[in-house]
Amino acid sequence: MGKENADALGILTGQMLNDLFEMVQEVTEEQIKPEEFAMRYVQPTMYHGRPSSSVILQEYGRAVEAATHSGSWRDVRLCVIRVAAAQTAESLSGIKRGDREAAWNSLSQAQFWLGTLCDIPKEPSSELSSMATEQATRIISQRARNAAAKAHAENRAIRDEAYAWLDEHFDREKMTVSRAAEALQKIVPVELSTRLTYVKNWKKSR
Repeated sequence: MGKENADALGILTGQMLNDLFEMVQEVTEEQIKPEEFAMRYVQPTMYHGRPSSSVILQEYGRAVEAATHSGSWRDVRLCVIRVAAAQTAESLSGIKRGDREAAWNSLSQAQFWLGTLCDIPKEPSSELSSMATEQATRIISQRARNAAAKAHAENRAIRDEAYAWLDEHFDREKMTVSRAAEALQKIVPVELSTRLTYVKNWKKSR
């Protein structure tokens, strides 16, 4: 089942990249090569994490507002493509590091945003501007909450691992706070200042 899911994820991600490549050419009216498309729209996010889809989503809200005044929705359509491309790049990054859940989540968001292209009007509307801006803000806020919750859970798991190690080793090896913090370097992937805090808080909690 895992291999089938991984294969399906790879296939769907590849299809998304092909769809995005075609849409970029349609919206920009440029005949670019697949390598150039990847270099412009996918690789920066995939390999460097910048620009993230959240950053481009903020641009999307501003682009919609500008379109209601200019009458041109080309930039909005291109922004949607960039959002979907960044999310697809984040999916590829998830695949690369073995996090299929994150990869599927990013891909589903990319599919959603690419699907909104057919709903983008040719004529500006203040009502649509407000709806689009609210939609972008809502998604950005939810992504931020999800990221914060995940980071908090990961930090708690790291702290608990440090505490468990201290329970077993601190007294038995007659450690000092500084020595224990140094030894934790091999146990948890955090800075010395954080390790020192772990040791001090662990001692207080006993």
